[in-house]
Amino acid sequence: MPSQQDLRRRIRSVRSTQQLTRAMKMVYTAKLRRSQASVLDARPYAAALDGVLRSLAGRIGAGRHPLLVERPEESVTLVVVAGDKGLCGAFNSNVLREAAALLGGGRWKKVDLVLVGRRGIDFFRRRGLAAKAAYPELMKGVTVEGAHEVAHMLAGHFEKAETDAVYLLYNRFRSIMRQEVTLERLLPIERTQPVASVAAVDYTLEPSPQALLAAILPRYVEFQVLRALLDSQAAEHAARMTAMDSASKNAGEMIDRLTLTYNRARQASITKELIEISGAGREVGHDMAANPQGVEGRVVQVIGPAVDVEFPEGHLPSIHNAVLVNDTSEMGKIEVVLEVAQHMGENRVRCIAMEATDGMVRGMKALDTGGPITVPVGRETLGRVLSVIGRPVDEK
Repeated sequence: MPSQQDLRRRIRSVRSTQQLTRAMKMVYTAKLRRSQASVLDARPYAAALDGVLRSLAGRIGAGRHPLLVERPEESVTLVVVAGDKGLCGAFNSNVLREAAALLGGGRWKKVDLVLVGRRGIDFFRRRGLAAKAAYPELMKGVTVEGAHEVAHMLAGHFEKAETDAVYLLYNRFRSIMRQEVTLERLLPIERTQPVASVAAVDYTLEPSPQALLAAILPRYVEFQVLRALLDSQAAEHAARMTAMDSASKNAGEMIDRLTLTYNRARQASITKELIEISGAGREVGHDMAANPQGVEGRVVQVIGPAVDVEFPEGHLPSIHNAVLVNDTSEMGKIEVVLEVAQHMGENRVRCIAMEATDGMVRGMKALDTGGPITVPVGRETLGRVLSVIGRPVDEK
């Protein structure tokens, strides 16, 4: 069993960690509120814009803009969005595990990686996989400028036919307790075909459809990248807040277990000390009577457990010395152990009786043993109940 000092040190360490996890939970709770508001505010606009552009692209045709051109997906670009830090449960491992499965699944002949977040960059670097582009600082603070940089790079590669499709892999924020790994196709933009049973509406577009698509599609791509980054950021904050809450609860349970172990160790130590203190006096009265080398005095006053004893001139016993009253009275033999507590003057000491003083009267003999009360120790005392002077009281 660890020592009491080790247990106290461990309890302090765990309590310090618990304070840290509680503080981190509060910090990321505040961050989550802001990120969640940004995600929820952006979703209606993103859904409406997505629906309008898909419908518009379906009516105009795929050849009107390079971002609408569909090609066989042999070479694709996979954008993996992870976090910058750990301590967020399975947030990073889930998305990175899915990315590794996509790379090894044989779905595409060639995959170019675009990595966002330090965790993803470190993960693929350790496995010897080079990334086409990496953005290690982007998730420290998601901004429109950062999303524009990524979207501009992805759109440029697609327009130059360097890649057949662009996919986003990220954690979608569903709720505080749920983050869902999501794979979305960013480019080419899917076109929605008009329903045959619904009469087609002839839209008049100004400026021309080509100019309209050229202006809106790059902004749409940029906004979809921004939305995915905001979703991932909110999901990361939620995962870290949940992880810190669990860590705080686990630390509390660990502190309770360590405190219980510490109290048991402390109680065992106290019990051991009491046994050692009381064990040596099992036969203290008989030992004192058998060794009458001390100075003999007389009892001069008995007031309950307080007994005053007078000794010859110059032979006062020291404080805490044991004094044995061993005499006979009308009630029979008296054998009581006293402990010197105070020097009264006039060769008198005030003692405290370790046993009842019934039958003790003035004039009885009191022998200074020359040392403190001693009690027996050893295996024989284990499990026994002894008095303060070491005499057994358990009737064994």
